[in-house]
Amino acid sequence: MVRDIGADIVIDYTADDFTRTEAPYDVIFDLAGNRELREIRRVLAADGVFISSAAAPGDNWFGPIRWLSQVALTDLFARQTLKALLMRPAAADLEYLAGLAVDGSLRPVIERRFPLSDTALAIAAFEQGHASGKTVLVA
Repeated sequence: MVRDIGADIVIDYTADDFTRTEAPYDVIFDLAGNRELREIRRVLAADGVFISSAAAPGDNWFGPIRWLSQVALTDLFARQTLKALLMRPAAADLEYLAGLAVDGSLRPVIERRFPLSDTALAIAAFEQGHASGKTVLVA
């Protein structure tokens, strides 16, 4: 599925740990937040870019604050670029994405569909983690 949506290299996180490889990565886009920053920086190219949209390893209440601070502070002193992806939804952005969806340029990956009456089952499936796409409720 990941290759189908355009990835050149695919790493099966259930079998391989990307932080244990020797080859440096030019870009790491972290969606999971399950690695320490030192582990990520070790495999990031010297002039590589790290972008995190995740909270933080450990998932405690202060995790996001600590994580964002750590990423921002490290970015000040590292040759590597380290950024947290923070955003606010904007109507213009959503309209642009809607246009891409209409013309077929943007293809959402939907893992499972549930009828609205099975919302509890959908939430339970979502909580299992390891999704390979989005969970959708259908009215």
